Amino acid sequence: MVGMWSLFLEIDQSKTTWAFKARASRVYREPAHDCFPESLEIVFHDEEGSKMHAHIQDQYINRFIGIFKECRVFAVKNFMVEENYMFFKTTTSAYRLSFFNKTAAFEIRDFPFPLRTFSLVSFATLKALGTIDEKIGLDIIGQVVHDKDPRTILKNERPRKLMELILGDTERVNT
Repeated sequence: MVGMWSLFLEIDQSKTTWAFKARASRVYREPAHDCFPESLEIVFHDEEGSKMHAHIQDQYINRFIGIFKECRVFAVKNFMVEENYMFFKTTTSAYRLSFFNKTAAFEIRDFPFPLRTFSLVSFATLKALGTIDEKIGLDIIGQVVHDKDPRTILKNERPRKLMELILGDTERVNT
């Protein structure tokens, strides 16, 4: 803990008075699908580079949509910490944050803060691993060298569209 601000590795469900300073790496709207309403999703990183996912339910989107911008630093308090039960995860944290009407968030402009927005993984590292956890997002730099036509599959009796891509890097390594 740095003063009143906690690092993401310290945050858990043991108390409700956490506060943090972090950079918003990704800010995006998740459209409504299946039985889930629209939401606003944010991936933050703290000063040490640890990442945490924040979720804003549809009824609170308008309150926060103009506040959070990618690559900016924010101070946030009054939020809930819940288990990260998402199937596809944007972070490896066991928890995610949920913002609601009493959550206070404001941008910090005069505070030096590291820029650790990406978790870059090289193609050589991906190939060396052999298998990758498909449920965890990662960042790579490459170009699409081949794609296949989109196809529809059934998952839980609902149609899903998939498109397979082959990516390559500057050293002609494909994955």
